[in-house]
Amino acid sequence: MFLVFYGIIDLVGWHRWAFPFAVIGTNALAAYLSSSVARLGQITDIFTRAGAPYSGDADALVHAMLLLAVEWAILYRLYRRRIFLSA
Repeated sequence: MFLVFYGIIDLVGWHRWAFPFAVIGTNALAAYLSSSVARLGQITDIFTRAGAPYSGDADALVHAMLLLAVEWAILYRLYRRRIFLSA
């Protein structure tokens, strides 16, 4: 898979679709720590609990997608402000 992505991104030059992954990758430490430090899972659970009777079996999927969207928005803000966490 690494060879395929290398070929697509570097050799062919199709790199615009990989931007969301670049945002996550530049602050991977912040993405990893966000669930334990900021407790984003509990915050997003408040919003998904209200819609749980309507989502049925897709409740876990909706919660995960909302959590990913919130984390990505925070990481994008850090990316735009050029704030990068490192160990």
